[in-house]
Amino acid sequence: MNKANQQWIQYYSTFQISELVALQGDVGYRWKDALRERSQYIVRLGAVYRLNAMFQLGGGFAHLGTYDMDGISRVEFRPYQDISMKHGPDKAGLTHRFRVEERFTNPVIDRHIEGSNTFSFRFRYALNASIPLFGLSKNNPDYRFVLNIGDELFLNSGKSIVTNVFDQNRMTVSPTVQWSKNFSVSLTWSNQFASTQTPDTYLRTRTFWLQIRQRFTCRQKSTSL
Repeated sequence: MNKANQQWIQYYSTFQISELVALQGDVGYRWKDALRERSQYIVRLGAVYRLNAMFQLGGGFAHLGTYDMDGISRVEFRPYQDISMKHGPDKAGLTHRFRVEERFTNPVIDRHIEGSNTFSFRFRYALNASIPLFGLSKNNPDYRFVLNIGDELFLNSGKSIVTNVFDQNRMTVSPTVQWSKNFSVSLTWSNQFASTQTPDTYLRTRTFWLQIRQRFTCRQKSTSL
């Protein structure tokens, strides 16, 4: 069992276009070995459509870059599709998410992305619980402290997948300060157990992850007759 540590920062934004449709995006940067080395960057953009009070559909595209000592060594282009289900009260409850990713990974040589790529599927199932603990303001009920706990399982599939059908399992604990319905900050601790390219060899990574989330609402102007 190999061990590692990483440090992540990620900003998430949601643009609520209408009651049923929203755009979602996030951008993140990752380090390892106590911020000594760069690890990855990620940029993602997608849209969600709310079917009803419980279910919503989503899809989008992500781009990632992975670093080595000389700079970016490979990039990934990743379309994805998902379905989410939430049950419980509005301020608490459980969320299930099933996501399918199509991963196109290209090597980078002398700062140029090579044309040949490796393709695989990845299937993800995430279960998250949101637990409001206490309010932080008598005048603002949305200003509160929330504990988010989650676990996500990743599985690989495709012709290039031989020994690592199991990709990783990621457990998260996220103490969160929610200033309003539209803004929150989480300091997440993640324990990740992942496979490697060597059979029967696994990597345990402990990550501290700063997450900033913001929501914007497009208000429709009313017209008077």
